Amino acid sequence: AYRVAAVNAKKAGFDGVELHAANGYLIEQFFNNQVNLRTDEYGGAVENRARLCFEILDAIIPVWGEKRVGIRLSPHEGNGVNGVKDSDPEAIYTFVLEQLSVRYADKLAYVHIIETSRPFGTDKSFAEEGGFKMIEKYAPLYKGPVIAASGFTPNAATKFVEAGCADAVAFGRFFISTPDLPERIRQGANPNNYTRKTFYTKGTKDVSDKALRIGYTDYPTLANAKTENLFDLSKL
Repeated sequence: AYRVAAVNAKKAGFDGVELHAANGYLIEQFFNNQVNLRTDEYGGAVENRARLCFEILDAIIPVWGEKRVGIRLSPHEGNGVNGVKDSDPEAIYTFVLEQLSVRYADKLAYVHIIETSRPFGTDKSFAEEGGFKMIEKYAPLYKGPVIAASGFTPNAATKFVEAGCADAVAFGRFFISTPDLPERIRQGANPNNYTRKTFYTKGTKDVSDKALRIGYTDYPTLANAKTENLFDLSKL
């Protein structure tokens, strides 16, 4: 299935693909020993729990060639995103990152690591509350380009990269609310505040058509931010 997805993405004109091995989704469920209770070659020892991840990389990298595939990880301290748990998370995430270096550093475009030391979905910058300790701990284990994400402001991102903690920083929520985010960062202008109430993550049940249209295409650019009123959220 992953190889088919990679083939289809290439046919569709993508520039590359990212293997999502984070956020409590399937691959991370295999990583974590409180979720993965298998007794075959995909369960038990860290080598077994990481096996599926490496098999998928071996399947999709040949589709794209070198430096066109990335992987996203969310190492945690025991309780991960979306309910995944592990009794010794340092062992599995250290093994995964070290093996990514050994096996794939010359093939992967990057490793993308998200910060998990704060509750998932927080709206405060982690920089305001003590830094990015999980990224700082695990990023050095990979001997290739690292992208950091989650809880960064543009200023915090600049400092993080300048300090050598990562090669780049990815933004998600601010790209939803700020159509011209790269230009604002270049100019030192603040991004628009986003409103989670408009995020399409809770399904569409009992949500009005009007509400579904709000929040992705109507945030203002910097040029018109002072003259356009943001949408009315009071009745959403």
